[in-house]
Amino acid sequence: MIRIALTVVVGLAAAGCAVSPSAEDPPVALAPLPETAPADAVREALLQGAAQAVGQLGRVNGYWGNAAVRVPMPAALARPAETLRKLGAGSKVDEFHRSLNAVAEQAVPYAAEALAAAVREMTLDDARALLDGSDDAATQRFRASHGEVLVAYLRPYVEATGARIGVTQRYKDLIGDYGVLLRGSGIRELDLDAYITQKTVDGVFYLMAAEEARIRRDPRARGTELMRRVFGRL
Repeated sequence: MIRIALTVVVGLAAAGCAVSPSAEDPPVALAPLPETAPADAVREALLQGAAQAVGQLGRVNGYWGNAAVRVPMPAALARPAETLRKLGAGSKVDEFHRSLNAVAEQAVPYAAEALAAAVREMTLDDARALLDGSDDAATQRFRASHGEVLVAYLRPYVEATGARIGVTQRYKDLIGDYGVLLRGSGIRELDLDAYITQKTVDGVFYLMAAEEARIRRDPRARGTELMRRVFGRL
């Protein structure tokens, strides 16, 4: 009986040794990266950041619920808004402020395709330098080269969304009943469409920069194999 048991144990051990990989097996070699890998990885990081930004911002309270990107009350309306609150019109002030953010939230999804196209056409002759740069070096380069273009592209969508939501009418209602009293507070006509458009784009770049920093610091944030390999060498 003992001899049979030993035979079984020895047989199982031998079978296990037959299927277990050797500790000395060499690692699987990865194919060398092409010369375009740094630029391609930067573009992939920017594309991931743009998608994340639009996805987070283009929903209810996407801007309003995030203090870092919330569209603030225009500086020119800060003092008049306080005056209105003292006059009992605080609810109108809040409604107007929220409408600014609602426009941004509903307009920003229209920027998705333009952002992706701009990233793909971006010239990256110095991609290596960008990889070795600051946590948001690629985002800042992208903003410098395409920021104004994106503002111009998005403005018609902001105008249409603002007209649908009625943000300009809310502004007129806000000051209509108190215009005479507010003149001393510096109230004046504003280009709300230009203001909202710029703040909408500012929010996109803010979150893109945050995502780029996360990709650089956290291997789990790198959504493609190329990003894992290129950013993993930094």
